[in-house]
Amino acid sequence: MLALGVDRALNKSLSFYAAVAMTDNADRANFNVSAGGHGKRLTITPGADPVALSFGTIYKF
Repeated sequence: MLALGVDRALNKSLSFYAAVAMTDNADRANFNVSAGGHGKRLTITPGADPVALSFGTIYKF
């Protein structure tokens, strides 16, 4: 599994973030890119190589 992320603060209140994760499964493996977190959990077919992208905005007030 490889995961990369970046965030960028525009000022004290506003920032943006993005992250990507990918898993390279063997023929019979079905490891996932998410460990639960929020949202729907992915179902992986054995041998598939899942990729996930996440991005968003954080505003502190």
